[in-house]
Amino acid sequence: MKNLGLDPDQTAQALQVSKAIQPALCGLDDAVQGAALADLLSLWIAGHYVWGDDQATGEFRKEVLGHFVQAVIELIPASSKELADRWPTAGSA
Repeated sequence: MKNLGLDPDQTAQALQVSKAIQPALCGLDDAVQGAALADLLSLWIAGHYVWGDDQATGEFRKEVLGHFVQAVIELIPASSKELADRWPTAGSA
């Protein structure tokens, strides 16, 4: 998460929250996981607004969502490695 522009305390807090949420998603169907994450993301995006200006609010939310998607893309390689490290390799006991 160091590439996301967070300070060390924010990074530690974000990782702590992520680790707390992961067990709730573990083992669920991919569609259910995606729907839960989409619901949380939509709530977060909805909290970004420009008072009294619906058009500016829409533009602001699109910008925030774009930054979010870029952050997710940047995190995928590290997340792929994290998952690979969790899975046993073929032939291991």
